Amino acid sequence: MHEAIRLAENSSFVKSVVGEELLLKYISIKKDEADEFLAAENKAEFYRKRYFETI
Repeated sequence: MHEAIRLAENSSFVKSVVGEELLLKYISIKKDEADEFLAAENKAEFYRKRYFETI
């Protein structure tokens, strides 16, 4: 996850498509999410709570 975030963060293409301000906000959110995922003891439970409880 961190590698994908780094690639997006340094991509001039992504920046040109979404704009710098949106990219910075998105990257910040995804870095927090990646850190939470790494800290989670149960990865499946992390995904279930984060994404599927909103459905």
